[in-house]
Amino acid sequence: MKLAIGTAQFGLNYGISNYSGQVEKKEVNKILDYCKKVGISNLDTANMYGNSENILGDLGLKGFKVISKISKIDNPNNAYEETHYSVTNSLESLKLKSLDGIMVHSQNDLLQDYSKKIFKKLYELKLSGIVKSIGISLYSLNDLRRIVKEYDIDFIQFPLNPFDKRVLENEITELLNEKNITIHARSIFLQGLLLKPLNEIPEYFSPWKKFFSDWHEWLRARSLSPLEGCLYSLKPLKVERIIIGVGSLNQLKQIVSIYNSNNIVESPIFGNMDPKLINPSLWKKN
Repeated sequence: MKLAIGTAQFGLNYGISNYSGQVEKKEVNKILDYCKKVGISNLDTANMYGNSENILGDLGLKGFKVISKISKIDNPNNAYEETHYSVTNSLESLKLKSLDGIMVHSQNDLLQDYSKKIFKKLYELKLSGIVKSIGISLYSLNDLRRIVKEYDIDFIQFPLNPFDKRVLENEITELLNEKNITIHARSIFLQGLLLKPLNEIPEYFSPWKKFFSDWHEWLRARSLSPLEGCLYSLKPLKVERIIIGVGSLNQLKQIVSIYNSNNIVESPIFGNMDPKLINPSLWKKN
């Protein structure tokens, strides 16, 4: 199954639509048990996600493929050593001997003079079998172009939702195909914003009110819920993984039920892909 579980909510109060806070450990255990039953074997985590990796390690990860991320580099002079420590720390927390993948997570670490030190260590870890693949997490297409041309990357993690389909532009898909790089889609609900009723959209997003109105009108015309609209429109797209964040077992069951149906829709792009709308790191926290 293409679905993968994003674990930020297991260790943090994460997401604009997260009203329940961090997921309790016993609920995480139920989620993992259900994943095994339905064939979800991929987990996306990071040691920046609070105590997420410790919780996962305590619960046991037999049968799961885990991708983690290195922490932001504090001292550029020690980028090589910090990368090694970050991966080692994740393995210890997760109680694993190897990772299915490791990603560079911080945008600021991707295009610096010390970036070569980071990737040198990651390549060594891959050659030793400690990590099976190397990826990058990005928001910018310009950074994507530069990185994949300079470094030997196996996969990218990039936003993909009805408001943001930049990664599917012909030029980008041709570049990725040429380099044998796969796509892991993230932010498929735009941190839950696309699932909110119109009257619950925060004031910050009022400049883009028409885009949200168009989105909900499109859903109404097809008798779809926001969750169905997001998932049905992703199913036919050529991506290796679709990363979903869940706050409860019931949420996961609902997502799996919708995803496993035979329904597929093709959605247009809603909006002008303004970075202040589609990039959550630029949202004003008020």
